[in-house]
Amino acid sequence: LHEDGDLQCKAPNLSEQHDDKRQKKRKRKKIKQEKANYFISLRLYNQNIKQELTHIQNELITNDQRLKLAAVSPAKIHITLFVMALNTDEQIALADATLKSLAPELQQIIVQRSQSCSLTIEGISNFNQGVIFAQVKNDQALETLKAIRTKVYDVFTEKKLTRYDSKPFKPHVTILKLSKNQKKLKQLGVSKLNPLLYETWKDYHFGTERMQGLQLCAMLLPPEKDGFYRCKTTINFNHHLESS
Repeated sequence: LHEDGDLQCKAPNLSEQHDDKRQKKRKRKKIKQEKANYFISLRLYNQNIKQELTHIQNELITNDQRLKLAAVSPAKIHITLFVMALNTDEQIALADATLKSLAPELQQIIVQRSQSCSLTIEGISNFNQGVIFAQVKNDQALETLKAIRTKVYDVFTEKKLTRYDSKPFKPHVTILKLSKNQKKLKQLGVSKLNPLLYETWKDYHFGTERMQGLQLCAMLLPPEKDGFYRCKTTINFNHHLESS
């Protein structure tokens, strides 16, 4: 209180407010700069799954030709464990070495859970009407995949390689995604993927896939000769290592 009894109000510190805004702006800019460019993949090799995914894609595109722009190449079918922003040769080399170092432990998980290593790809759902995907059945094989993912993610986090990714793990196999050609699709009037598009196939069975290994993949580099993402490193659960 002032001597005359009036309440004294503290004036806002404009300098502190300005500094806070600048810090938030820098944080947003940093996040934007750290765009994901690498990811850990579990590649699907089962040709029947690939054929069934292609079949569903073709059915959806037949109903709306515009969706061809959102179709993911069947040659790239995989399950993403997590994504990263690796912006230096040192970070890429560290990710490469880290994945290789995990091979014995991951192989041991597969040995211990040998009866629960075949994932069932079944059912169709969507993410916020922007991605249509095939689901991974919730069973013991999925628990094995989660154990593998947790192990890899935790070690990569210890190496400070996973700061970009903080989303809950939702294993899936992408069929269509608007972000593939979002601007063009929006110009054509496609801003959402209506769940009614796949209602006929919502419980569709694509097949089963025995987990064979993990890959450190680059999103932005030219693909491999077979059309899959460029792989920096592959660890196979049958004890072999491959590097690009």
